[in-house]
Amino acid sequence: VHLVHCNQQFSGKKWIVLCAGGSGWINYPFQASIYHAYHMFIDHGIPKENIIVMHYDDLAHNKLNPTPGVIVNQINGSDVYNGVPKDYVKDMVTPEVEFGGNNFLGVLRGDPKLKATGSKVVESGPNDHIFVFFMDHGFVSFPNGKLFSEDLINTLKEMHQNNRYAKLLFYLEACHSASMFGGLPTDINVYAVSSSRAIELSYACCFDDYRKAYVGGFFSNNWYANSEANDFNVETVDEQYKYISERYIVPDQTNIPKNMTEHATHYGDLSIGQLYLSEFFGTKTPPKVFVNNKNDLPDNCDFVNTRDIGIHLLHKNIESTDNISEKLRIHIFWEK
Repeated sequence: VHLVHCNQQFSGKKWIVLCAGGSGWINYPFQASIYHAYHMFIDHGIPKENIIVMHYDDLAHNKLNPTPGVIVNQINGSDVYNGVPKDYVKDMVTPEVEFGGNNFLGVLRGDPKLKATGSKVVESGPNDHIFVFFMDHGFVSFPNGKLFSEDLINTLKEMHQNNRYAKLLFYLEACHSASMFGGLPTDINVYAVSSSRAIELSYACCFDDYRKAYVGGFFSNNWYANSEANDFNVETVDEQYKYISERYIVPDQTNIPKNMTEHATHYGDLSIGQLYLSEFFGTKTPPKVFVNNKNDLPDNCDFVNTRDIGIHLLHKNIESTDNISEKLRIHIFWEK
């Protein structure tokens, strides 16, 4: 028998932490995906004050952006940048204090020193639920510094010990992302989903010819396709995980070898999978603005592992012109 907790049983607050660890035009999909997630949660009724966003914020007005102030997460898609808060931007996007500025782990654990500076932190209690979505390069990178598995898991243990949450759900999209959760205990009320196995790469998807950028991620694209076609009040965490994990064959494209795979994996307290998504993502049913009912990727969507985005952008930009001087200019620009 498949038992599911009723929505009415949850009476705590819902907290959302969204973090894009990367910066620069080559890392466009990281920030774009975070922005998309923000609007999805707002549309589902999560209060703005309960959502914390960390992003370098160097895309919207980047000199490479042909649509200043507009960021998309799909080819020729709707703007996902407008309205996104600047809770932590530029050098404030760090894993730990020693790198300068504010930090990701401090936000999670509700660091009083951060709060004292006027920065926004998770002020959760024992009845609350927390959802975290982090997207970046593998072995988990920030513009300054890296986040190590031991530090992340110790922070989660500390939060559990201090009754900072009832349940915590964590989605991590990065190459080798499962390596972050191998030591996650099963008894601290955390359910973690990685985009790929510890030995696998993760993939950026959908090159936008107009923007000269990859605009999405394979894992997050599947997550949004599922989320925006279903009702969080009736779909469980496990049902969403099943949808994502079954889509592990990265479509055969010229950029990658045939049948490359990206297997989502899950760790921790898997009983949390019986909960409705609404207990983390919000109960409101919004108009389905971004929905793709076929759950298909566009025919013109190609893929590249996130390590090689810069190389493929260079190749695509050089191939986009027959002018030798322009080819040389592009090569020199991307070398910088």
